[in-house]
Amino acid sequence: GESSFEVREDDEAGKDVLGSIAHMVLERYRPGSGESQLRQSVLYAFGQALIAEPAREQIDRVTGWVTDFYAGGIGRMVQGSKRVERELSFVFNYGGGPVGGPVGSPGGNPGGNPIRGTIDLLFSPDGSEWCLVDYKTSSAVPKEVVGYQFQLRLYSLAVEAIYGQRPGEATLSFIASNETVPVDTSDGAMQDFRDKLDSFFRGQDADTFPERKGRHCDWCEYSGYCNEQ
Repeated sequence: GESSFEVREDDEAGKDVLGSIAHMVLERYRPGSGESQLRQSVLYAFGQALIAEPAREQIDRVTGWVTDFYAGGIGRMVQGSKRVERELSFVFNYGGGPVGGPVGSPGGNPGGNPIRGTIDLLFSPDGSEWCLVDYKTSSAVPKEVVGYQFQLRLYSLAVEAIYGQRPGEATLSFIASNETVPVDTSDGAMQDFRDKLDSFFRGQDADTFPERKGRHCDWCEYSGYCNEQ
């Protein structure tokens, strides 16, 4: 296997790799099972990442991140929760309709539009309201989190489709920096999101996606064919 790799303080790519390994640990490790079990979970995750001989510093760093997560507000709530779901895979048919109505109800497409994904963490402290968490492995909170917000709102629709109830809270958890960013899943935010989602599916059905000039044009492989260029 691969030997350990060096991670300097300014090595963002290396930290992202360790963040991904910490993500794997959070999938498997159950708090309260002891420090030795945590170390075994960390070593297993390094092996899954094809790093057979991680340096002690790397093991300690990932172990520290996982420990910090469970020592934080979200981690403490997870440990005391009545219901916890990890790595929850889902698929549901999205059909539009008003917020508050059945998520899979018929909309523009009678058969609905299948959406699938995997929720990192879903827990209910008192057994009634759900809290949704998505782990992020980047070494710091990016300045722009719009794409992440879109993802969490989509996951909120999935939770509503599965359990009949939208999460009361949705949070981005940045593992390496031990920072959290709340995502608005209020009625207004979700209605705006569903409007955008409906617009996307209407465009998909009609095969009409108007060009929108932006920074993405700098790397788009179709720029030579685009009327906006």
